[in-house]
Amino acid sequence: MHSKKHIIAFQFYDRDSYSGGPAINAVRILSEFHKQGHEVHALVPYFVDYPNAKELIKAGVCCHTVPKQKYTIDEVKWYSKKLEEIQPDIFVPNISAAAGFLTPYLTKSGIATVMTHRGDDPLNWGHALYFSSDTDYKCSAIVCVSSYLQQGVLSKNGQDNIVKVIPSGVPLSNFKADLTKGTSSLVYAGRLEEKPKRISLMFEMFKHAKETNTELKLTLVGGRKESIKKYMGIARDMHIEKDIKFKGPLYGDEYKKELSQHHCILLFSEHEGLAGSIMDGMSCGLIPIVTPLKGIEDLIDNGFNGFIINANKEDLYNVISTLNSNIIQPTEISNNAIQTIEKDFSTSSSVNSWLNLFGSITHNIDKVVYSSPSNLLLPKPNKLLLEYTSTPTFIQRIRDKLQLRTKIRLYFNKLVS
Repeated sequence: MHSKKHIIAFQFYDRDSYSGGPAINAVRILSEFHKQGHEVHALVPYFVDYPNAKELIKAGVCCHTVPKQKYTIDEVKWYSKKLEEIQPDIFVPNISAAAGFLTPYLTKSGIATVMTHRGDDPLNWGHALYFSSDTDYKCSAIVCVSSYLQQGVLSKNGQDNIVKVIPSGVPLSNFKADLTKGTSSLVYAGRLEEKPKRISLMFEMFKHAKETNTELKLTLVGGRKESIKKYMGIARDMHIEKDIKFKGPLYGDEYKKELSQHHCILLFSEHEGLAGSIMDGMSCGLIPIVTPLKGIEDLIDNGFNGFIINANKEDLYNVISTLNSNIIQPTEISNNAIQTIEKDFSTSSSVNSWLNLFGSITHNIDKVVYSSPSNLLLPKPNKLLLEYTSTPTFIQRIRDKLQLRTKIRLYFNKLVS
């Protein structure tokens, strides 16, 4: 238990039917910060709905929600006003450039800022490199979910930077998979999309593996309604629809309980950070079977606690066949997977690392009251920041208001018709 109590503000995006890594990680660590007596505030712009923020509210965490703003400047102003109310010791912009743009103003008030680097993709790399570069927007620290990502930041912006590896971490599970009677049930958990998840490739590899392993089944957890409908159609076209189940998004114990009903968890993405879904599966004793993602060696020791295979039909077929033979013991790999999570990748371990970081970056810093600046300025657009939208012109503002009025009028006309 850490003796000093912090006021922590933490950003994450939310949306309907969302069970993605950044949001789930926020729910888990913020709940633990709260349990340990820290004052925690979640700042949550959302699309349509905010199911993960609702989970935090149930856990007693203060959540500030707002519909996702169209323009970056409006989102920045919303964060600024909320931080003026909260007066945090630490603000975690997380994966938001808009939130990170407050760094120079917060630094002047003695408020530490932490950007996270959660994935091997242009958006995440852009954030990590921009907010670790030697400018006014340099954050107090960068948190990377894998050593691969950490080394990438240090190799480009290593000078005078605090760059820490803190994996997302997952709760230890009360639900355990039973691998004593074979490995015929596979599961995937995450977004249903081609880039970067390669769901169609997974279907092809599954279909080939099933040719001689006829009892093989595949369950997909996660995905929005339209994505589920799309992949149901693809499964039908491939004539494997009877062997694939779609569960939709699951949360909390319901999620872990579902995972524990299976034997192996799959991930064939083009890129990831350090996949939380794989850690969740391993915590239940599932055997991970993944493609060779950069940084995955932090988590998986090939043949010891899981398998790293190439993205081709034969490799999945061979692993499943091997697991169903007497060549290796699935239960031994399952136990090794559980022990890996317990030792290095638990939520408890992650929370302790975060709190140690917070202590180090707030040590001997004098805070002054933060006031939201009346003339808040954004930096010039930068090629590293892919989602940055420029400040709207007066004409754009007028156009937006007219479009909103039209939508409201059409909505009420529909109600009375």
